[in-house]
Amino acid sequence: MIVKRDVSRRELLAAFGALAAWPALADEQRPAVQPAISAQPLAENAWVLTGAGCNVVALGGSEGVLLVDTGRADRIDELLGELTRASGRDPVLAINTHWHPENTGGNAALTRRGVRVHAHENTKLWMDTSFVIPGTTTRIERQPREMLPTDTFLDAAIVERGGVRLELGHLPQAHTDGDIFVRLRDPDLVAVGGLVAVDSYPTLDYATGGWIGGLVQASAALLDMTGPRTLIVPSLGAVVGRNHLVEQHRMLTTVYERLLGLLKQGMSASEMLAARVTKEFDERWGDPTRFVLDAYPGLWGHQNEFDGIT
Repeated sequence: MIVKRDVSRRELLAAFGALAAWPALADEQRPAVQPAISAQPLAENAWVLTGAGCNVVALGGSEGVLLVDTGRADRIDELLGELTRASGRDPVLAINTHWHPENTGGNAALTRRGVRVHAHENTKLWMDTSFVIPGTTTRIERQPREMLPTDTFLDAAIVERGGVRLELGHLPQAHTDGDIFVRLRDPDLVAVGGLVAVDSYPTLDYATGGWIGGLVQASAALLDMTGPRTLIVPSLGAVVGRNHLVEQHRMLTTVYERLLGLLKQGMSASEMLAARVTKEFDERWGDPTRFVLDAYPGLWGHQNEFDGIT
């Protein structure tokens, strides 16, 4: 029988210690051989470009192309070359779904061309700050001014250019605390950055406000705005439909409830892993180690919202 007890802050520090061996950003790991950048059509005047560190969505309008995310800095020239080949047009506006370098690395090259870059205010704040990942020695350096988004918003925004109208919305404290979705009504398409994972468990960037409870809520919000024909474009992996989002929400909700229950029983992150809280989902989502270890400090960050934890 497991005896329920309160959990101390000492155990939170122990959890951070367990995380110290892990890289700061799972979705920043780079393959030894860089893939070729290629553009695949999503619909008329809509493409997804792969190989630049993240999926970059390109939407063609009468004045040029609107980009969702900008890829890594060292791939931006190839990205723009492929964009020109596929669309015959130049970028005129860009949006960052969150602050991670593989989603914002092309910002400087674009702003030098006069392109305005839109993002959530928290994305700009993280890029404009140097910080150390808690429990690690990994330091994230402040980005140069030309890398920073030029235009920010808090809750929601509408961006229009060349006949293309995009709806931007903040889904707080999910993958990070600056995650946004970018919605296009025709075709029915939503670019979601790191809010949806395809080939692995989602990344919970607890250092910049991400946590599993927020990602549960974000998944539910995305379900509310999508339909059977919606194309959902994540940062990494294939373009998916609403059925994949249903699966992700079910997995996240189940694991969140289990983790919270074990946290109230005083279990550490390693004990949660040993309890196999993700067991029926591992065949679909892969190795859960990083996911569970990152979920633990995120839960602690919201401890005041739960009963039975002090």
